[in-house]
Amino acid sequence: GLLAAGHSLNNETESNLLAGRMRTFTLRVLVCGLLAAEATATIPSDPRSVARLVGDAFFKSSAPPKKGALGVFSCPIINGRPCGMMAWGYGGALIMDGMYESAKQFGFDDWYPKLDEYLNGFIQDKESPGYYMARNQTQPYDTAVGDFKGLYPIAYLNRAIHAGKTSGGQDMDIAWLTANHYIIGWPHRLPDGTFSRTVGGDWPGEKSTPQGSFVWGDDQTMGTMLIARMAALFKDPKLAAEVTRQQIGFAERLRDPHDGLNFHGYNDADGHVSCCKWSRANGWGMLGHIEAIQSQQAYPDGYPNATANAAVATIFTQHASAAKASQAPDGRWHQLLNDSSPGSFLETSTTAMFVSAIARGIRFGALEKSKFSDTVALGWTGLVSTILPNGTVTGVCCGTGIQPSAEAYYERPTFYGCSGPGGAGAVLYAATELAKGGYL
Repeated sequence: GLLAAGHSLNNETESNLLAGRMRTFTLRVLVCGLLAAEATATIPSDPRSVARLVGDAFFKSSAPPKKGALGVFSCPIINGRPCGMMAWGYGGALIMDGMYESAKQFGFDDWYPKLDEYLNGFIQDKESPGYYMARNQTQPYDTAVGDFKGLYPIAYLNRAIHAGKTSGGQDMDIAWLTANHYIIGWPHRLPDGTFSRTVGGDWPGEKSTPQGSFVWGDDQTMGTMLIARMAALFKDPKLAAEVTRQQIGFAERLRDPHDGLNFHGYNDADGHVSCCKWSRANGWGMLGHIEAIQSQQAYPDGYPNATANAAVATIFTQHASAAKASQAPDGRWHQLLNDSSPGSFLETSTTAMFVSAIARGIRFGALEKSKFSDTVALGWTGLVSTILPNGTVTGVCCGTGIQPSAEAYYERPTFYGCSGPGGAGAVLYAATELAKGGYL
C-alpha cells in the first residue's frame, strides 16, 4: 500500500557502485491524494541486499491460491489482481525464476517453502493452467506462445532442479507438456517457423492472415526461455533447433540495420514494422539471445550448425552494442530506446533486462568485458535508484501491446500493482548476475 496513489523521490546522496556505498532518499508518500508520511531511509546497493529487499516485497504484494470454505482453491485478490504480483503469467514467471536464481545464489533458503505454496496452489486451482498441466490435460492455445502458458512452467523446472528430481515427477511432467505441446506445438507461425500471432495489439490499419502474421518482440524469449534450458539439460536437439530458429527469425523481422535496435512488432502480411522501438521488447530480445548462447555452450552437440550459431552470436553482440549506445546518462534506458524526449520516460524493467543480459554475456565470453563492463556498472546504479525503502520497484511499464504511436507508449502507466505483469522480476536477474560476475 506504500504506492497507493503515488510517490516522489529526492536523491540526496548518489551511490558509488564499486565502493558499495549506500544511497539516501527522502521519500514522500501520497495515499489517496494526501501527504501521509515523509521519512528518510537507507537503501542498499549491493546485489544480495537488493535481491532480498525486492524479493521480500514481492512476497508481501502477493498471495498463493488458497482453499476456500467449499474446498475449492482460488487466488486471493491482492491489490485488485488475483494472487497479486506473483500471479500465473509471464510477469509472475520472471519473478518466480528470479526468486529461484536469487535463493540459489544468495542462500535465501527461507524462500523455497514460500515458492512451494504458489506452485502447489496453482496445480489445485482450476482457474490456473497448472491445474490441467499437472493432470496431463491440454487447453486451447492462447493468443501468444509465452504470455500465459509457455513461460510460467519454468518455475516448476526450477523446483525440480533444486530438488534433484529432473528424471520424472509432476514438476517435470508440467515442464515437458509445456515444451512439447504449447511451444513446439505452437500453431501460429510464419512459413520459416517463426512464432507469430493473429492479433496486432493496438496497431491501427494492420490485419493478420488466418495463420497469424504478427511478430511481437516479446515472444522470442517468452516462447524459448524454457526450452533453451531444457535443451541443454536433457540434450534434446529438437528443442535446441527451435531456440536457434526463433532467434534468427525474430532478428530478421524486427532488427533495424541502421541502429541495431528492434521494433516492437512486424506484420508479415504486408512487410510493415510498427512505429516504435519499445524498450522492453528489446529487453526480452536480449534475454532470449543470452539464453540461447548459454544453451549452445552447455550442449554444443545440439547446435551443430556453425553458421546459425555465429548468426545468434552476432545478433547478440549487435543488439548489446546498440543498447550501450542508447543508454541514458544516469544508467537507465528510455521507454522508447531511440527517443530521449521528456515523454519517453526512463524504464526500469528494460534496464534490469539489459544489465542482466549484458553481464551474462560478459561472463559467458560472448561480450568483451573491456567494452561493456562500464555499461553494466552504470546500469546497476540507475537500476538501484528506482527501488524504494520497502523494496517497491518503481518505473516499470505495465504490460503493453503494440501501440499506434510514440505518444501512446509515453502514456503507459507504471504503478507498482501492474509492474508484476510488466517485468519487475528482472531486477532479481540483474542482482544475481552482478554477484556471479563479481562486479561488487
